[in-house]
Amino acid sequence: MSFKDVPGQDRQIEIIKRAIENNRIPHAYLFLGGEGVGKRRTALTLAKALNCWAEPADSCDECGSCRKIINGNHPDVTVVEPEGNSIKINQIREIQRVLKYKPYEGKKKVCIIPNAEKMNPAAANSILKTLEEPSPDIVVILITTSPHLLLSTINSRCQKLKFQPLTNDLISKIIKEKVGKDEETSLKIASLAGGNLNRAYELSEGTTLGYRNRLIEKINALSRDNINETFEFAEEMSKEKEELIGALQFLKAWFRDILIFKEDCPLNRLINADFPEEIKRLSGRFTTTDLLGKLRIINDAELALLRNSNKRLTLEVMLGRLSQ
Repeated sequence: MSFKDVPGQDRQIEIIKRAIENNRIPHAYLFLGGEGVGKRRTALTLAKALNCWAEPADSCDECGSCRKIINGNHPDVTVVEPEGNSIKINQIREIQRVLKYKPYEGKKKVCIIPNAEKMNPAAANSILKTLEEPSPDIVVILITTSPHLLLSTINSRCQKLKFQPLTNDLISKIIKEKVGKDEETSLKIASLAGGNLNRAYELSEGTTLGYRNRLIEKINALSRDNINETFEFAEEMSKEKEELIGALQFLKAWFRDILIFKEDCPLNRLINADFPEEIKRLSGRFTTTDLLGKLRIINDAELALLRNSNKRLTLEVMLGRLSQ
């Protein structure tokens, strides 16, 4: 996997390749943008490119260095994943211990921290020390969907590179070529994916579309007069782990579509275009203020969950407010 294998981010890739060619790689990057847009893939490709034995500003995926990074056993490349719900200070101290030495067999030591917003306060303050005392042999790459959850001092010490959502046309093309879906299904998946290629692959498996349909059915049936049903729905949603934030994205897309229909926006902008009659019906039920309020409620819940709030309680509050 070289830089050409990162779809839809030509400008970002060009910036990185030019920095490598000019030997002007910053000591710290902050890759920001939505899920499934290529941030992690680009970070790993950059780590390979900086240490590749064959290619001057890219990765060959064939040399010993590239193969080790692909297999996760290169001594000079570290990826820090959350332990449980957060990245802890002992993890940051361990990478600081590793980073204080010169590269063992590569040209650069590279530390990649996906989900950087999950660093707890102690970990965030600790990594700040590394960013404040840069070494020419080290490149730190922070990856996040929520830069506002990072310390402002961390934001200011990194070169930011914003990754854009992939276009529907590009996602549809990839799903047709890689998964073998027909054009109509590929376009439907691309619309629901919201620029997220990972989500598009999940949707192409079939079960995720069914889950979306159940969410829509249940959210439309919410009633302030049936609090038990609301709590049962919250309990069901809270059992989701990796899919929970995705479920909230589905709900936001649903109320967004109703708002778009209500405001007479072009219908080709609907994400859930396969529910036109239900969207039309609900657009007459809610005011614009109602719909904007519901979007804020879901967004508040999403932010609370990203801050590791109690899942079930957060969802009970969210669904209770949505039922009003």
